[in-house]
Amino acid sequence: MRCLSLCLSLGLTVSAWAQTPAPPSALTASAQSSNAVRLTWADSSTDEAGFLIERCDGPSCSRFAQVDSTGPNVTAHTNNGLSAGVSYSFRVRAVGPSGYTAYSNVATATTPLPPPPAPPLNLAAVAASSTAITLTWTLSSNDATGIAIDRCSGAGCTAFSQVAVLSGNPSTYQNAVLVGGTSYTFRVRATNAGGSSGSSNTATAVTAPTPPPAAPSNLSAVALSGSAVGLTWIDNSTSETSVLVEVCTGSGCSTFAQAVLLGANASSWQHNNLTPGTSYSYRVAAANAAGASPY
Repeated sequence: MRCLSLCLSLGLTVSAWAQTPAPPSALTASAQSSNAVRLTWADSSTDEAGFLIERCDGPSCSRFAQVDSTGPNVTAHTNNGLSAGVSYSFRVRAVGPSGYTAYSNVATATTPLPPPPAPPLNLAAVAASSTAITLTWTLSSNDATGIAIDRCSGAGCTAFSQVAVLSGNPSTYQNAVLVGGTSYTFRVRATNAGGSSGSSNTATAVTAPTPPPAAPSNLSAVALSGSAVGLTWIDNSTSETSVLVEVCTGSGCSTFAQAVLLGANASSWQHNNLTPGTSYSYRVAAANAAGASPY
């Protein structure tokens, strides 16, 4: 202004020069959805080149970063792509040929959580094997971010517990590592940031009976000393829970009795404290809940 007054007093011609525009004011923020906030402000200038919008995330945040910009004479803007249930703070400033204005006031809004999704429909359960059941269901909404699987075991069971959470919005799942010949009942729920839907209908399936394990093979008996025999065999099963070793004493004997019960996957054993000069015969079987294999 002093330059302008001096120039005018000297009778000189003065051209208009670029000036910093006035800052915006009266900024407001209101959540439009779980992922969008609408901003409005008062444009206090007529010569801005545009507005810069800055945001920080979280309660009492202070680290602002620019997230968008607009052209001149704009007084509203929607910031999209936000997360549900988060507090967002905004500030706006104008920019002109000579630089930036001061910031507007800070305005804050919290995006709401979305409503929980609708529950899945038409749940069905089919036994796929003695250890697996396949579930299928119909999705009733597209706003789920996960599917929770609940299960209880035993005929007429009601004590459900969650056994899996699937990401996204799938419509099928196979529950494995189950027990053969057992009844399992399932229900499924859709979830998102707003919570869990109600449960689907329940569906029940019975796993196929567990077959007996395959028999061991290539049994070998070697005298290790006058009082010990070492046994080895090939374990041909992955489903046994125990291995039974039987022995009979004397040449040509046929009356076997249990010598030891070993754990699953055993493939060798040493029989000690034997009588020197005596003949011993052995046989081995694998066993599980369905019964024993052939010897």
